[in-house]
Amino acid sequence: MCSNCVSTACYILYMKHATRSIKLTRFGMVFYNNLLGTILLVPFALFKGEFSAAYEKKELWSSHLFIGMNLFAGVIGFCLNFASLWCVGATSATTYAIVGSLNKVTAKS
Repeated sequence: MCSNCVSTACYILYMKHATRSIKLTRFGMVFYNNLLGTILLVPFALFKGEFSAAYEKKELWSSHLFIGMNLFAGVIGFCLNFASLWCVGATSATTYAIVGSLNKVTAKS
């Protein structure tokens, strides 16, 4: 838990520094954060065969429910990332890291 707090606090401090020095808006930070996440996850998805499995299931791509749920998940992910960056802007990096860790501790009990 301690390493999680330290790594999250370091990441958040870097994000605060990047927002001030690069002069990006919160929307820009969300965009680039999601873009970097996509770049990091695509090789894992290729390695695990996720794209080929999705390509083989052609009936998924004609399902309105499948497309709607994926769009909904994307919007919720964007909103969660935006809310997270807003919270970091309103509090300190340490507070954000500790609340995130305590959230996981109370969920287990």
